[in-house]
Amino acid sequence: MTTELPFDDYRASHLGKGGEYHDKFSRFAYTSVIWDLEQRQMLDLVAAQFADPGSTRHMDFACGTGRILALLEPAVGNSTGVDISDSMLAVAGERAMKARLICTDLTRSQELAGEQFDLITSFRLFPNAEPQLREEVMAQLSRRLAPGGRLIFNNHKRCGSLAFRWRSFLTRIGLKRKKKPLHCMSDEEAVKLAARHGLELVTERHLGVLPILRPKRPLLPKAFMRWVEAWAATKPGLARHAAFKIYVFQLAAAAD
Repeated sequence: MTTELPFDDYRASHLGKGGEYHDKFSRFAYTSVIWDLEQRQMLDLVAAQFADPGSTRHMDFACGTGRILALLEPAVGNSTGVDISDSMLAVAGERAMKARLICTDLTRSQELAGEQFDLITSFRLFPNAEPQLREEVMAQLSRRLAPGGRLIFNNHKRCGSLAFRWRSFLTRIGLKRKKKPLHCMSDEEAVKLAARHGLELVTERHLGVLPILRPKRPLLPKAFMRWVEAWAATKPGLARHAAFKIYVFQLAAAAD
């Protein structure tokens, strides 16, 4: 496992981005397959975790272009999207029509001070963030989680996945060029990060067992990839090979 990250400060990595970033989740074949299945898993998790999802106060941290906001907006009581990039939030505003959008860095500002949320989501952040930023973000999110609430975040760069092992092997023998540092986040790192801030794992879901190295132009047909990934997502024994995980955490004091 390598800890080298492609960003000196992940806070600045998405500044100025917007529609092009959003569109890749529907334009790229394998990426769109994973996103379609990820949406189903998220809706299932929210329905399973809350007796009355329609009254849930939701915050999406590092909400970007609003994919999660738009997905959950019809299922929750109200949503707040927070991001440091005003260009990303401009796209989010076109898709999450009811959400409150706030452009700020919660790790450095007093925005939302005193507010708590029943559901906090954060996608495509923690695996990319440098260790210090991971800690700062988790500290803020755990403080803003209401009693009985849930924090749901994903890991789209899982250590140990077939895709990561295959990419690492090809890079090591020189058959794949290293355009930027290979990095990953393990399940153990995710659980320990949350535990350091008073959270414990409730459940998790997995996706992405196929070792696809080129999501933009995979060699396999899209229909075949969708069938394999949908089937594999129902097989707990394949979780160790998955490139994507969705974790659900709660405050440890709220454990049954």
